[in-house]
Amino acid sequence: MPFRGSGWHLLDDESDLITLKKEVDADRLSAFIHHYFGYRLRVVNSQMPKSWEPMYYFPEERVAWVVGLLSIIISAVLLLGAIVSLYSIPATYMGLRLAVVGVFTVAFAASIGLLTNAKRVEIFSASAA
Repeated sequence: MPFRGSGWHLLDDESDLITLKKEVDADRLSAFIHHYFGYRLRVVNSQMPKSWEPMYYFPEERVAWVVGLLSIIISAVLLLGAIVSLYSIPATYMGLRLAVVGVFTVAFAASIGLLTNAKRVEIFSASAA
């Protein structure tokens, strides 16, 4: 759509154009980190003009590092929680042990479903494994 009026020659100079690339397939945890903690992961640039002050830049590598760390912590807590729970319940309470296995399986499936873009088939197969 062509510009009209004062913006008619706005796109004539190619050096004025910039592309902002949005991640195509961001998972939910990455989107959460972007939205709520992107400001905390920003890079401070002293050469930035004062008129740009409300804008900030944070590298994608920092978000990926934080998401990877959180994923490791969540998976370790679920794995160790299940092992410690089953170890602490006596063998005579088999119904309680099965309930604990069920709770941790549901927690694992929920963490995959809520924190990633996994499809139902992938969630089912990861939970069954």
